[in-house]
Amino acid sequence: MEAEPTADGRWLLDFNRAYNPYCAYNDEWRCPLPPAENWLDVEIRAGEKRFH
Repeated sequence: MEAEPTADGRWLLDFNRAYNPYCAYNDEWRCPLPPAENWLDVEIRAGEKRFH
């Protein structure tokens, strides 16, 4: 998902525009993990797409 800056200096995260990175489809790609300071301490209950 790409965060977009807004005119008032905040960032917009639109979960409707989320996509799976290439690593979700191909074992040749490796998904990077965000740094620990970007992890949330709360659970976000939302739908998730899983691919075979």
